[in-house]
Amino acid sequence: MAITLADAKVGMADKVDQMIVDEFRRSSLLLDRLVFDNAISPGTGGSTLTYGYIQLNTPSTAAVRAINSEYTANEAKRVEKTAKAIIMGGSFSVDRVLQNTSGAVDELAFQAQQKIKATSNYFHNLVINGTSAATGAGYVTGTFDGLKKLETIRKNEKVFLANAGFYTLETYEQAVICIVREYEGEKLIGLFNFSEFGKMAWINEDDGMYRDLITGKEMKASGVMIPGNGFFWLKKEK
Repeated sequence: MAITLADAKVGMADKVDQMIVDEFRRSSLLLDRLVFDNAISPGTGGSTLTYGYIQLNTPSTAAVRAINSEYTANEAKRVEKTAKAIIMGGSFSVDRVLQNTSGAVDELAFQAQQKIKATSNYFHNLVINGTSAATGAGYVTGTFDGLKKLETIRKNEKVFLANAGFYTLETYEQAVICIVREYEGEKLIGLFNFSEFGKMAWINEDDGMYRDLITGKEMKASGVMIPGNGFFWLKKEK
């Protein structure tokens, strides 16, 4: 079930928990608007930090048939996917004497507020500079893939140059757009799904195999299923 921080706060009885959620929301417009999946449930005894799910890989199709003929069998194909969560945050300690004599400034509340700000700032850093890889100059390694990975790909691929050829393909799906860029014999197909649900791009580029620049996976640019709010950068080599 996908929820926002505002949704999460509703079911919290503890006022401290509510305060912490409010602080995170005030500290970052991104965190306030970000949608979370509550797939990991701490304290349930059976949960792990690896989130497994099933993704539709090839959809089923339909057709018409003549009398005394049969349909050609076609089954939907699914693929198993996993995503590993990372732990982010921090800790602090306040001596009970300091807490009891903190006066007008509540020391515990002050430290919590500053820790939330630090966590929020670090999250924004990872959104840009994070990478799940163990090494990488200029990256925060061992975290999650940030926008800098896309920036690096754009810098290294000629098809993203300003003078590259550009046109669009019809996808026959309202939520999906397809942009094609070509330069010196190289071709890139960008597929973008603006729906929260998986959608099919009904394109049919039958000129060989393509490689997704994000994952490195090879695939055909024909009848491409795109995850909700997902995208592909499919490159055809010379």
